[in-house]
Amino acid sequence: MIRDQLVTAILAFHTGVLLSAVVAYLKYGDRTELFRKSLEGTNTTLESILRSVSIDLETRLNVVFAVQDEPQHVVLRPDGNEWSDKPVSPVGSEKYREAIRDFVISSNQGLRDSLYLTQARDAWCRWAKRLSWLMLGLVCWELIASSFVWSEKIFVLNLADWLMKFSASITAALILAILVNVGFLQHYHSNILDQRQKHGPY
Repeated sequence: MIRDQLVTAILAFHTGVLLSAVVAYLKYGDRTELFRKSLEGTNTTLESILRSVSIDLETRLNVVFAVQDEPQHVVLRPDGNEWSDKPVSPVGSEKYREAIRDFVISSNQGLRDSLYLTQARDAWCRWAKRLSWLMLGLVCWELIASSFVWSEKIFVLNLADWLMKFSASITAALILAILVNVGFLQHYHSNILDQRQKHGPY
């Protein structure tokens, strides 16, 4: 390949990638809109799971603490003073421990699902932020690389061939990083959808 063909090919490559990167960034670079569309309903599902778990805990502990609400027995002592029995706090008692154990057993799946959904949501947010920065980085790099190659095309600066090929390699590396990032986004978003389907309409 003669030099002019090499410059033309690399210029076409950088220009095409630049246009695509700008369009993609304008469409997906706004993280606020991206988060809203992809995570819509996720927090509602998480609240539903936690509400179910908390109701189960409340139901089981209500039985244990019901003794606190029982009326006290007042007895008139021989000396004329009143004596009343005060209920002992059930915290730490065998009945209290059994209630906690039963709660953990019955709500084990709900606790796991809430943790799983929270971790998937947080991981998705991290990868979405990385994607936004990678796309911005690709746009900035393509502006720089395209400018150099256009300068070579117009002003014949005699840039080294390896330098132009290296610029294309950096572009390829950034595109690969973006594709890997998108793969992780899809993975965690699928996990989120699985939990939303499991616990109600999404």
